[in-house]
Amino acid sequence: MIDPAALQMVLGVLTGWLARREREAIAYVIEENLLLRRQLGTRRLRLADDDRRQAGRPRVPGGPGGPPRDL
Repeated sequence: MIDPAALQMVLGVLTGWLARREREAIAYVIEENLLLRRQLGTRRLRLADDDRRQAGRPRVPGGPGGPPRDL
């Protein structure tokens, strides 16, 4: 039988690790957006219909188009 205190500790460590990874991914996306906005300048972003559809589709974290997995 697994000791409940040990299981709680393992789950706590895992939760902390996942939260840190999530914060790093969010920080990466925010920094990437700032960089892209600087490159775009005052010009307006023009999207095609396919781009709008793709932007509205939910993505899997770390999947195609998501933040890199090596964060």
